[in-house]
Amino acid sequence: MMLIGIGATEEMPKALLDNIQITADNMQYDPSNKSATAKGNVKLVYIINSLPVTLTSTILHAQFDDSGNLTNVTAEDNVEITYETSHLYAQTCTHDFDKQSTVCTGPDVILTKNNDKMHGNKATLDTSTQVFTMHTTGKNQVTGIIHPAPPTK
Repeated sequence: MMLIGIGATEEMPKALLDNIQITADNMQYDPSNKSATAKGNVKLVYIINSLPVTLTSTILHAQFDDSGNLTNVTAEDNVEITYETSHLYAQTCTHDFDKQSTVCTGPDVILTKNNDKMHGNKATLDTSTQVFTMHTTGKNQVTGIIHPAPPTK
């Protein structure tokens, strides 16, 4: 396995950088497996509906197709995803760019939007419809606090 340390973007093929930005303290790209691993202060930014999505974590594993397009990423440890006023916190999140879906897991997955908050063990996001679904396993329950919208004048 050949790994190339990425200290600057000139090491990674340009197609891998189209429409996404990945920064980290350390990044290695493995051209034979079309994969990259980023560690330390990882930040991934991509676009959904013309708006940026920011994913931060400690570790990120990325997989690319033969054309150099990002197909999926798995973020581990202290994962936070920010999209507009929504924030999702989890232990692990996997985003599949082809299926337009994200699955996040952990002992306490938290989804916040403005003052609203939900807790569970697993959250899924269909990025094409923008619908979040919170799940739980075993005897655990999904919990949520939803604040009513202020009255319109």
